[in-house]
Amino acid sequence: MLHGLMGRLQVRFTPRANPTSKADIWRLAAVDPLMTLCAIHLLIQKTDMDDKLLDLFPDLVYTLLLQLSSNQGPEAASPVLKTWRLVHTGTLPEEINLHRITIKCMQLLFRRLSSEQLVHSLEEQGVWALLQSSSTFLQGVGLLARGCLRSVEGYRQRLAELVLRGMDSDVLSCRVSSTAVCVEFMSDPVLYQEKLLKPTVLTLEKGADQEDEALRVLSLRALGNMALGAPKKVRQYRKLLLEKCLDSLREPVNSSVASEGMEALAKILAELREGDLGSSFSIICEQCRAFFDNESELLRLKAFVLFGKLAKVVRISKKHFFKEEVKKAWITLMLHCQDPCSDAAQACMATMFQCVHFWGWKALESSSGQRDSSEADGMTVFQTTLCSILVRKLRAMGLLEVGCPGAWGLG
Repeated sequence: MLHGLMGRLQVRFTPRANPTSKADIWRLAAVDPLMTLCAIHLLIQKTDMDDKLLDLFPDLVYTLLLQLSSNQGPEAASPVLKTWRLVHTGTLPEEINLHRITIKCMQLLFRRLSSEQLVHSLEEQGVWALLQSSSTFLQGVGLLARGCLRSVEGYRQRLAELVLRGMDSDVLSCRVSSTAVCVEFMSDPVLYQEKLLKPTVLTLEKGADQEDEALRVLSLRALGNMALGAPKKVRQYRKLLLEKCLDSLREPVNSSVASEGMEALAKILAELREGDLGSSFSIICEQCRAFFDNESELLRLKAFVLFGKLAKVVRISKKHFFKEEVKKAWITLMLHCQDPCSDAAQACMATMFQCVHFWGWKALESSSGQRDSSEADGMTVFQTTLCSILVRKLRAMGLLEVGCPGAWGLG
């Protein structure tokens, strides 16, 4: 019966569900799903939690998640059911609507799973409240997926297979929700262990090219998480990963997509060597510098962090090139150590210290190591030492009084 009821809900997410009248549209959109969900809730409540029912856990979670994703938007009123009026007078209570009944089904399912730790964790993080609002829905989906990964290990393979299927759906809401789950799965070894990494990465590649902003952001985040879940595979997929991330930084720039692309790049770079980057190295440098003065605080922050990650990758072959990039950026970096956004200012300071040894001034390198008290105090020492060195150099060249602009590029 549960298989049949789940199939009845899932038929709404396939091209076969073609309504022929307004009555059909209303039935498919509200009446049928509501009655089906009430039946599922009753069966979960009354059925013994034996192995056969437990085996359906991944499919039930997946189906209910699809149902929730299709309900995002203004909350609909409870539909009028003729069968209800045969027994009761008046209309359906307000709490009986698609969204609330779906969440009640999920809550009951997790309670019947007999995992008190998982139930407590979901309630403590406010997952059910997050799932009720369209503005926080995807955050709730992510937390739900993370909880399942940690607490229901026996069902991870089936959940991963269902998520992969959802990511390839024709229905946008289904693809977005499934990709939100995939973000968490990509940060875990499960996809690599179950030999599902390759099809997942190829599907995420498509998602990163879509017009929908949420789908692009989630796809990039999931690709970046490969560095967490399957770090040894990053080199194998580096061409695809670098291409998709760099595409997110090109015009026209979308702030959310670009910031996610830079964050994904920062994770990926930690698993790559200098020679793995090829021509992408210079492109990343150029894109970082372009975002240093961006109006968006978030983009500035991500650009500073990414530039610092690049500094860690540099070895012999790129050292001269990166030294020139640092020279182009150092005035901007110095200024942004006083960035009005405190997070961006701290990231900029950290990056400055990462880049010091590319300047070739030993006095600066020693000053950057004197950060015993705080990063802000360390930056004060650093700036003072830098000014002192510049004054000495300009005096030696006879340019201090003249103020020749060309002197500031020497080093």
